[in-house]
Amino acid sequence: MSEGGIIMQERYLELDKERKIHYLYWENPGKPKILFLHGITANAGYFEDIFGFFKKNYEIYATDFAGHNKSYVKNGYYPLEDYIQDTYDFYNTLIKEKCFIIGYSMGGRVALWMTIEHPEIAEKLVIVDVAPDIDPEGLDMLIKAHKALPEYFKNYDDLKNYLRKYRGIVNDNYLKVQMKHYWKKNNDGNLVPNYDRDIWNVTLEKVHEECSYIKKGVPSITVPVLIIRGEYSMLLSRKDAESFAAMLKHGKLVEIAGTTHGVFSEESEKCSAIINRFLVTPS
Repeated sequence: MSEGGIIMQERYLELDKERKIHYLYWENPGKPKILFLHGITANAGYFEDIFGFFKKNYEIYATDFAGHNKSYVKNGYYPLEDYIQDTYDFYNTLIKEKCFIIGYSMGGRVALWMTIEHPEIAEKLVIVDVAPDIDPEGLDMLIKAHKALPEYFKNYDDLKNYLRKYRGIVNDNYLKVQMKHYWKKNNDGNLVPNYDRDIWNVTLEKVHEECSYIKKGVPSITVPVLIIRGEYSMLLSRKDAESFAAMLKHGKLVEIAGTTHGVFSEESEKCSAIINRFLVTPS
């Protein structure tokens, strides 16, 4: 499939009889490897405007988490620990060497947790618009919004209007990415979520428990970490972002002006340039 000006290969990895992971791959033998991890309700295609900026100097992997897009579906519950185990097993099967990990939103939490437990895997981390602490009001609003989501939309105009009104998404490119990758047409021609709705079977208490574990382990991370925050993010406050950077041995915080939680889609070129500079800067 064409993603960001390059043809990403679509592949599957069968971790075991019950776990089959769909991923996108850019083959570039001998080059450093990057693993992209998406946020909740998204998928590997979320990074379509990003891949092209890394095609020359890196080999690229981007997975769909369980319950998202074309990866396997579970039965009613998707704890963060399972995403982490799947990702670690994927890494051990295909990557098998230190790599750069770029995690957006929930993918950033997966990257942090995995690095805390397996410090040998990461060369550097890029964590986008998430931290050990998540703004409770923003998180509560997000959970309630998705639980109240209509079963389907009849057309893209209805979906676009809903995303603008109830999710506050106004950036045209972020809307395009949402409609292209977060939704799909069913057999009736209606637009339905491109993920298993059960991924939202989560409580604030469980999320805070996960955040507490990550926060406790963050000071043990020794690799350089770049944190990117959208100026108007509803999930990552500036205070929490600064606190996160201060907890790290080698943390750097960059805020992208005029952006929201969709910072990657809203300023793809700017984010990619910042990340590329960070990756090549000697540790």
